Amino acid sequence: MKPLHLTMTAFGPYKNKEEIDFTKLHEQGIFAISGATGAGKTTIFDAISFALYDSASGEDRSGKVDGLRSDFADDNLHTSVTLRFEMHSRVYEITRQLGHVKQGNKTKTGDKIELFEIKNGKPFLCTEKQNKRTIDPKIIEIIGLDADQFRQIVMLPQGEFRKLLTSNSLDKEEILRKIFATVRYQQIALHMNEHKKHKDVLYRESKQELQYFMKQIPEALYARPASKLPDIATQEEINTNQLMLALQEELAFYQQQVQVAKDQYEQAEQAVVVAREQLEDGRKHNEQIANYMEAANAYEAVQQQASAIEVKRQQLALAKQAEQIRPYMEAYDEAQLAYQQATQQLTTVQAQYATANTLYQQSTETFTAVQKTLPQMEQLRTTIKDNEQQLPRLQSLAKCTADVKILTQQLTAQTQQLQAEEQKEQALQQQLTELQQCVSQLQQQVEAAPNYEFELAQLQQEQRKLTIYTNVQAKQQLFEAEVIACEQALHKAKERYEQVRAQRNQQRAAKLATHLHDGETCPVCANTVIATQLATFPADFDLAYYETTKQTYEQAKDALVVAMSDVAHGKARIAELEEPQRDLQTIEILQAELVEGYVAHNASRKTLATQRAQIEELTEQLTQHQENVKRYKTSYEKLQQAKQQEQIKATLLQQELGQKSEQQLMDVIAQDKQSLETLVTAYEQAIQHHQQSTANYHKSEIALRVAEERTAHANSTMQVAQQKAQEAMQQAGFTDTGVYEQSVLAITLQQQLEQAIQAYDTAQHDLQKQLLTLANYKGQQAQDLTPLTLALQAAEQSAREAYKNMDVVAQFINVCTSLLTQLETLIKRIGTLEHERAQIAHLADVLTGKNELNLSFERYVQTYYLQQIIEAANLRLRVLSNEQYQLVRTTELSDKRSQTGLDLSVYDAYADAQRDVKTLSGGEKFNASLSLALGVSDVIQSFNGNVQINTMFIDEGFGSLDEEALRRAITTLIELRDTGRTIAVISHVAELKEEMPAILHVTKMKEGYSTTAVTFA
Repeated sequence: MKPLHLTMTAFGPYKNKEEIDFTKLHEQGIFAISGATGAGKTTIFDAISFALYDSASGEDRSGKVDGLRSDFADDNLHTSVTLRFEMHSRVYEITRQLGHVKQGNKTKTGDKIELFEIKNGKPFLCTEKQNKRTIDPKIIEIIGLDADQFRQIVMLPQGEFRKLLTSNSLDKEEILRKIFATVRYQQIALHMNEHKKHKDVLYRESKQELQYFMKQIPEALYARPASKLPDIATQEEINTNQLMLALQEELAFYQQQVQVAKDQYEQAEQAVVVAREQLEDGRKHNEQIANYMEAANAYEAVQQQASAIEVKRQQLALAKQAEQIRPYMEAYDEAQLAYQQATQQLTTVQAQYATANTLYQQSTETFTAVQKTLPQMEQLRTTIKDNEQQLPRLQSLAKCTADVKILTQQLTAQTQQLQAEEQKEQALQQQLTELQQCVSQLQQQVEAAPNYEFELAQLQQEQRKLTIYTNVQAKQQLFEAEVIACEQALHKAKERYEQVRAQRNQQRAAKLATHLHDGETCPVCANTVIATQLATFPADFDLAYYETTKQTYEQAKDALVVAMSDVAHGKARIAELEEPQRDLQTIEILQAELVEGYVAHNASRKTLATQRAQIEELTEQLTQHQENVKRYKTSYEKLQQAKQQEQIKATLLQQELGQKSEQQLMDVIAQDKQSLETLVTAYEQAIQHHQQSTANYHKSEIALRVAEERTAHANSTMQVAQQKAQEAMQQAGFTDTGVYEQSVLAITLQQQLEQAIQAYDTAQHDLQKQLLTLANYKGQQAQDLTPLTLALQAAEQSAREAYKNMDVVAQFINVCTSLLTQLETLIKRIGTLEHERAQIAHLADVLTGKNELNLSFERYVQTYYLQQIIEAANLRLRVLSNEQYQLVRTTELSDKRSQTGLDLSVYDAYADAQRDVKTLSGGEKFNASLSLALGVSDVIQSFNGNVQINTMFIDEGFGSLDEEALRRAITTLIELRDTGRTIAVISHVAELKEEMPAILHVTKMKEGYSTTAVTFA
């Protein structure tokens, strides 16, 4: 993450809008943040942390978001921070605005949060909804760090990055949990422990289920006297093996009983069959007697219909005779109808024949006249063919004439272009000669010029030394003035503090003297109590004012120490610098003269380079124009030859064709084609009309002959049919047509008569046969079936009881089988649970730290990360400590209840001994803590490719280092800068600020609020 621009509005000590451009500071790679205590240096870190994570930078400040609003801000101005930053070459901008209760309101207003990605200078939304719930996770996704990780790796607040070094094992566990998100490994162990508890519950429930099941077994079976189940089930601890054997004995007993019940059921079923057969025989005997009585009554009814059936027989016989001659009569009727239709058709065909004959005569005359035009059409075709053969030659003549004209124009244009190219070639040749002469003269001038760059570099180096010397002297004067001001301020603060302290002592004395009397000795100071003097002492005292005065006095002392330290360092710095030989004005005059000469020299060099480029360009142009001249000459010769060929061709064609034009010939051809088309159309129409009229004439002639033949045939057929019909009537006995017509019946009526006669004959025959078959039952009585029915019911009842008994025994067998299966399943499940429970319990103990090493799964992972951090930290700590110190992870157990793996010690190479990190001095602890923080940063980036740490902020800590340690710390920070990171340091150490190429000054104004400014060395 690389911050680019920070805007703070009404934030902390910043009253209005304060903007910091980090892009200029990134160019330096490392910079200091300087300012008085309480001016707002750490607030800059708070603003960055607030914009990204809605919390301040330090752990002791992170929860106080409402306190970030400036006390100096106007009530209408909202507190907000806008941070533009870069991540993976992509630019983002986040704005977080803090709501507050305005004067006169009861609730907060103004809360706002926005996140954009900047592409080509335009903002694009990063989330669908602009609210805290969606933007906070998006920020973590973009940066790859949450707030805790950010504070541990990127932003190292005052004193907090020492916690990883000096904290105890439990605190380190919490820190590493936040940095590397190892809580998931803790959750795995907790989940496994819960799984173990769940298995314990399942095991106990299965055991309880088994005990309850075994108690319920006797209730599920009939308690027969010889069964062992009741005795076993009443035992306090039931033996599963005994219970299993008892159930198996019950199963064997009921398997024997089921065969006995099955034999009894089969005997009962046989008795049912016998009783049912006897009852069926009685029913059949009674049915035969009833059938005989029914047949006798039906035969008597049939005999009464005999006379009516005889009348129907006679009527049917006459109808049959009439039916035999019906085909002859129908044939005669059909012949009459056919003769009438043939006569009508003959009349129609005769009229059509007369019309077709007239049309045929007319078309024959027209066809004869059209045939006379055939020689004229053939003559037109020959003329058209001859004229069309001359047309392409006329077109070729016109094309040749046009081509000659075009070639003449092209030759004229080609001649002009050739002349122009030759003139350009001469001009370019002259220009090239002149330019080569200029280049030769300018080259001599450039080679004779002095080395301006070397002399300018010498002057710039001398000027830089003079500027540094002057700046150091100016700073020294400011430092000395600051010492005087600090001494005056300290004097005033001391006088005010001594006065307030004296008043406080008097107030304490007055309070103590309330228990003493005038003239007594004070037990504290041994002075004599004077009542009149005590009366002048104040009774009340403003303790807050006293504390403020005391703090002001202490701050004045600290400021004087800092100012005096700056003066001392300034004097040492001046002594180190070389006193300049020339003043700034002389250097600037010489520099101006050299710059003027250098500018003129550069101009000459540029002019020389330009002219050389022009020579190359002119040479290339000259070559191109020479090639163009050759090409134009070749093209001119080809055009001249083509023109001559076309002129010869045109002359030959003109001699052959004469003065006839192409248009005249095309007009003659068009007229001849139109005349020919008219004659051909008339001829084709005449032929078509003649062919059609001839076909129609022949067709009508054939139709007339067919109609005449059909009429004659129909008349003959009608006479034959009439004779056959008369002969058939005489043979059937019908005297005339009237009698025949009365005897004719429809087919359906004849079928009805036949069905009625046939039904009568069939019924009479069937009844006679049935009476003959049942003659033995004549005069017999029906049998009583009640005793046989009662006997059948008794047999069926016995069979049902036998089946029920067999079913009960079978159910007992099923129950025994089911109980045995359930018992075996429960015993097997308990065994499986017991095995799984043991395995999970062992795994849970290992993961939760109940093992030989007292090391949980999460702690094991954390030790791996910590070891990686230590190895990365030692690379820098050895440099910072001059190869004296090296961090070591302690693995010994302090007691059996605590976990191991996260305690740190330090190995002292000078003493060849290992000791606690808390024994290090303040400066040594700072170096070790800084190394650890940088190691954490390296490890995080190596394990998570998405995390890109381009910037690191360090707040305080350098004041505890001696001169040599400070030098090595600065070297380490500069090496970090060389890796591409930007390092920001808050420090009051003068040596550190002097080494910084840029300083971000935070100035506290006399009104109380602060402003910022950037200066560069």
